[in-house]
Amino acid sequence: MRKFFRLMKNEWRKQLRKKATWVMLILLAICAVGYSLIVVQDTKTRYGGYYDYYTLEEDCQDRIKEYSQFVDEVDANGELTEFALECRRTVEYCEFLISIGATWDDWRYTEGLTDAMLDAKGLGDEATYLRLRSILEEKDVKGYFTFMKEQAAETYAHDPERLAIETAHYDYCIAHGLQPTTRDWRFQQISVVTTSKSAILLLERSRDRGEQIDEASLEKARNQLAVAEYRLEHDLETNPEECLEAGLMEGYSNESSFWSAMAASDDLVTAIGVFLIVIAGSIVANEFSQGTIKFLLINPVKRWKLLMAKYATVLTFGALMTLVLFVFSFLTALLFGDASHVTAPIVTAEQGVVHTQSPMAQVLLQYLLAGVEILVMSTMAFAISTLMRGSALAIGISLFSMLSGSLLVMLLQSFELDWGRYLLFANLDLDAIAQGASMFPHHSLGTALVIVILHMVVFLWTALDGFVRREV
Repeated sequence: MRKFFRLMKNEWRKQLRKKATWVMLILLAICAVGYSLIVVQDTKTRYGGYYDYYTLEEDCQDRIKEYSQFVDEVDANGELTEFALECRRTVEYCEFLISIGATWDDWRYTEGLTDAMLDAKGLGDEATYLRLRSILEEKDVKGYFTFMKEQAAETYAHDPERLAIETAHYDYCIAHGLQPTTRDWRFQQISVVTTSKSAILLLERSRDRGEQIDEASLEKARNQLAVAEYRLEHDLETNPEECLEAGLMEGYSNESSFWSAMAASDDLVTAIGVFLIVIAGSIVANEFSQGTIKFLLINPVKRWKLLMAKYATVLTFGALMTLVLFVFSFLTALLFGDASHVTAPIVTAEQGVVHTQSPMAQVLLQYLLAGVEILVMSTMAFAISTLMRGSALAIGISLFSMLSGSLLVMLLQSFELDWGRYLLFANLDLDAIAQGASMFPHHSLGTALVIVILHMVVFLWTALDGFVRREV
C-alpha cells in the first residue's frame, strides 16, 4: 500500500508541474466566483428588474393618456357608451393611484382595494367609499385588515367553520402588524395557512358527502399547512428547499440569494468534467507519446498497480477540483449573498408531519449526483487512452459523448424507443431520475445505478486488460 501511495504522489507531482493544471484550477475558481456573483445579483434583482425602470405611475399615466380620448364617447341617443364608462373608471382608478403614490408592490395596488372603493362609489355606498378612501390615503393596514374581516363575516355568515378560518387569518395579521405584500414573509405564510385550511375543509366536506375527491390534493394541502405553521412558529423567514429545487435556467427562488447561488453552483460540475477528461485522457497516453513508459515499467511494481495509481490520481484530482468549486462558490455566496439565511433548515412535510434537514447536506448530495457523469466520462477517457495510447482520440471521443449523449437520449425518447433507458447516457442524470423527472417513465434509481456501475466495471476491466497484457 505504501508503494501505491508513493506512485500516486509521483503522479500528483507530474500533474502539478504542468502549467495547464494550474490554468484549469484558476479558470475553475474564476468560473465559480463569476457564476455565483451572477446568481446572487440576478436573485436580488430578478423580481424587481422590470419595475425598476417602468414605475406604476408611468404605467398609470400611459393608461390615462390612452383612455382619456374615449371618455366622452356617446351612442346614437347621446348617452355615454358602456365603453366610455369603463374608460372613465380606468382613468379615475389610475389618477387615484398616482395621487396616493402607490407602487407595483404596494398593497394598496396589489390587494385590489382601489377597485373595491370605486365599486362602492358606483353603488352609491358613500360610507364604504369614504372609509376605503381614508384607508388607502393613510396607508392604514390595520384598517384594511379590519375591513376585510368584516367582509368575511358577511360572506361566510352561514358557514361558521370557514368564517373561523378567515377571522383567525385577519386577527393574526392585525396582532403581528403584518404588511399584505410579497415582501412580508409572515403574511405570505399565514396566507398559505388560510388557503390550505380552506382547501382541506372543502375537500373533507366533499368526502363526507360521499363524493370522490383528489386525495393527492388533500395531502398536498395538509403538507403545505404543516410547513407554513412550522415556519411561523419557529420564525423561519426562508425555506432553502425552494432555492435548492431550482437552478439558473429554471428560475430560482428569491428567498435567499445565498442558497440560490449554492444550488446553482453544481451546474459547473460539467466544467470539471471537461477538465478531468483532459487529464484522464492524457495521463497514460502521454507516457507513450513522451517515451517515458519504459522507465515507468522498470519499477518493481505490478502493472495493474501502476495503472490504478494513475486512475486514483484522476479521481483525487477530480475531488480537488470539486472542492475548489465548492469553496469558491461558498465564499462568494457568503460574502455577496444574503448570509442571514445560512443556518436556515429545509422544512418539508409528509402526511402532515414536518421534517427538517440541513440544506448543505442537500447541496453536497447534488454535487455527488452531478459528479457521477464526470466520473463515468473520465473513466471512459482513461480506458480509451490506455488502449489507443493517444490522448487526442480519448479526449475527443469522451467530450463528444458527454455533450451529445443527452441529445441521443432525447431523440430515442421522442421516437418512443423505450430500450433507450438502458443506454449509459440515459442513466447519468441521477438527480432527475431520483426525483422522477427522467425522460423515460418508471425509470428507477436502482436500475440506473446498476447500469452505471456495469459500464464503469467494463471500462476499468478493459483498461487493465489492455495495459497489463499488451507489450510496450
